[in-house]
Amino acid sequence: CSSLSSVLVLLDLSAAFDTVNQQILISSLQELGVSGSALSLLPSYLDGRTYRVTWRGSASEHCPLTTGVPQGSVLGPLLFSLYTNSLGAVIRSHGFSYYSYTDDTQLILSFPHSDLCLSD
Repeated sequence: CSSLSSVLVLLDLSAAFDTVNQQILISSLQELGVSGSALSLLPSYLDGRTYRVTWRGSASEHCPLTTGVPQGSVLGPLLFSLYTNSLGAVIRSHGFSYYSYTDDTQLILSFPHSDLCLSD
């Protein structure tokens, strides 16, 4: 029986939901087979969102958000997971296993205990 050693890398992407390119998201969903009314409703779900900055009692004007998916929603984590879905193939191509939920990812690299160093 051979034993393996493992390295665990924990990734927590800061502000990940805010970085989603909405056009790429829609293209990714189309590639995954989403079409028809489900796809046509998505732009209206993403459009019309704004932000503003408040500092020392003063607030800026509302500015449109052109990237990102709503945080704190049921659909937001699902959309982000589908947006980053293609990263799984890249991670596996480097010999890692992974577990992911939205912006939290665990990368696991296992190797024989007898290996003294890792190489390409």
